[in-house]
Amino acid sequence: MAHVLTNADIARQLDLPESTIRYYRDRFEAFLPIVGEGRQRRYRPEALEVFRVIAETLRSNGTASDVESALSRMFPRAMPSDRESQQQDAVAQQQPSLQLSEQLAVVLRQQYEAIGHQSAAIETLTQEVAELRRQLAARDETREQRAEERDQALVAAMRRLMEERSQPQSFWQRVFGKRTVQKTS
Repeated sequence: MAHVLTNADIARQLDLPESTIRYYRDRFEAFLPIVGEGRQRRYRPEALEVFRVIAETLRSNGTASDVESALSRMFPRAMPSDRESQQQDAVAQQQPSLQLSEQLAVVLRQQYEAIGHQSAAIETLTQEVAELRRQLAARDETREQRAEERDQALVAAMRRLMEERSQPQSFWQRVFGKRTVQKTS
């Protein structure tokens, strides 16, 4: 096996406590090329540069997000070991129907909620349309009443005019209009 490094080796080379190296390992493991498992876990030599970038970014007041961004730009995510891959594959093969049913349940729950929201929105819109129709009908009825009242007033005015014109007028009424001449006694 090629030369591998321990937590202690990394800590010495970067002049950091081992506990800090373990924290970095746990927090940014996806970027670390690791060999082995548990107490036999070791790092490939290229892991030293990953730890160096983590330490420098955090020393310069960077956040964990800043570290992840820098690591994403500079290093590929580490591939899981063969044994980890085999374990993940075994779990995936054992429970595909359970995972599928859980995913379907989530999708169905989301669709049910969406349908509920849509039903509520449709109900609200139906009520608003009914109210608008009622208002339009009331307005139309009011307009019809006003038009009928206006028509009746016009007919009455026309009748008065026709009656006035049909009555004979004296010479003086024709000359001076509707003024009547008062007789003095």
